[in-house]
Amino acid sequence: MESEQNIALGEEGALGVLFRVLAVVVAVMMFAMMALTFVDVVGRYAFARPVPGAREYIEYIMGTLIFSGFPLLSRDNSHITVSLFDKAFRGRVRRWKEFLIVGISAGSVGFISLRLWESARDFHESGVWGEYLDFPIFPVVYGMSGLSFVAFGVLLALFWVHGKHAMAK
Repeated sequence: MESEQNIALGEEGALGVLFRVLAVVVAVMMFAMMALTFVDVVGRYAFARPVPGAREYIEYIMGTLIFSGFPLLSRDNSHITVSLFDKAFRGRVRRWKEFLIVGISAGSVGFISLRLWESARDFHESGVWGEYLDFPIFPVVYGMSGLSFVAFGVLLALFWVHGKHAMAK
């Protein structure tokens, strides 16, 4: 089933490039957040001079980091799961359980994507800007929504693959 999953997600073509770019973005954002936090803490406690706007920078970085990693986690189906009853499900029942879980996940992520898009639109229309950095919030939220839609697309592809697998005898 893993090879079907790779084919459905087109990991050699444009999606493969997208996933590699997202992995780089995740790594850069993680490093930026770590470096900024380190410099802010050292500046705050050693020199009594924190980085101005560090909290807001970290908020933007965190949003970008989380939603850049979201499609990667969805592609690998490596979300946090509880496997309390996994041994109770075997064969066809297990395949249907996985199909339903991916379907519920896709529906949830689709809902989150739409809500983020609406929030970004509201931020844009109301002219909400950051507290310290004098930067509009809506581009970051639109970016988070777009990345969430990518994760939604990945989950729909997985839903299709799991559906084919669940229907097989």
